[in-house]
Amino acid sequence: MDWQIKPLARECAVSGEPFEIGDEVICFLYRDEEGQLQRADVATSKVDDFPRPEAVLGRWGREVKPRGEDEREARAHALATTEELFLSLFESDSADVAEDRELFKQVLGLMLERKRILRSQGRPVDGQQSYLHVRSKVLYSVQSSDPDPASLVRIQEELNSLVF
Repeated sequence: MDWQIKPLARECAVSGEPFEIGDEVICFLYRDEEGQLQRADVATSKVDDFPRPEAVLGRWGREVKPRGEDEREARAHALATTEELFLSLFESDSADVAEDRELFKQVLGLMLERKRILRSQGRPVDGQQSYLHVRSKVLYSVQSSDPDPASLVRIQEELNSLVF
C-alpha cells in the first residue's frame, strides 16, 4: 500500500485567503473534537491564530508552487511531504494520539524505506526497528509489530480525506 499526502490547499484554513505562489505554509495533521483525522494548511503569518488542537499528529512546512507542475515534480513533492510528516511524528508528544502516531510511524517508515529515504539498521530488537534517515544520518526507532488489521482499516478510511 502506498499512501501519498494530498497536495497543498489553495487557501489558508485560518483566514480563507488564497495562497500566492512562493508563500510559505504550515500544514497540520490532527484529530478534531469528534476524533476525525483532519489536515489544515495555514499561512505562516497566521499560524499563531490557528486554534491548535490537542491531538496534533504532526506538522510540516511547504512552499506554494504553481499549478500544473509536471508529474515528476509532483511525485517528488508528495514524497518530500511524506518524509516531513514522518519526521514531524517524532516531535509531537500528545498522549491522546500516541497509538495512531506509532501506527503512522510504522507505515510511513516502511514506505520511506522502500523509497530509500530511510534505511533499516538490522533486524528489530525488542519490538523496535531502527531506521537511518539517509540524508541527515539521524537514527529513528519505530515500533515493529504486526499492526491490528482493524486499526489499519480505520486509519486507511480516515486517510481517504487526506490522501489520494
